[in-house]
Amino acid sequence: MKAKRDPPAMLFWELISAFGSEETIVREVVSEARWREPYLAWVDNFAELVDTQDRAVLDAPVPLALSRSVADRSSLHYVYDWFSRHLRCVETKRAYVVKGTALTAVEVHDRFGGSVIEEAHEKGAAVIP
Repeated sequence: MKAKRDPPAMLFWELISAFGSEETIVREVVSEARWREPYLAWVDNFAELVDTQDRAVLDAPVPLALSRSVADRSSLHYVYDWFSRHLRCVETKRAYVVKGTALTAVEVHDRFGGSVIEEAHEKGAAVIP
């Protein structure tokens, strides 16, 4: 039997990009005492970090518990087509709108990793290997 592995960690820029439409949720999570340092300042200064291309911060891995907490509070929904292996963002959680299995953001995060959420938003779909 295969041991369950944790999904790969999201990079900081991926977290902000993936949940950009839910900035309030990201801010709530990074305002919690356990994440405040350094993440709240990074969120507050994100535009400057991008302008200066501060790769040390932008490419920093985010703790799995932090990205999972954001995904768990998210209202984003996805559909995964097991045949084509494509994950797509959808406006509703009803899978019959698009053929496939309906998934919440936290289900996607736990099954495939948070980086897949960012890719699905950026490209319209993510291929799951």
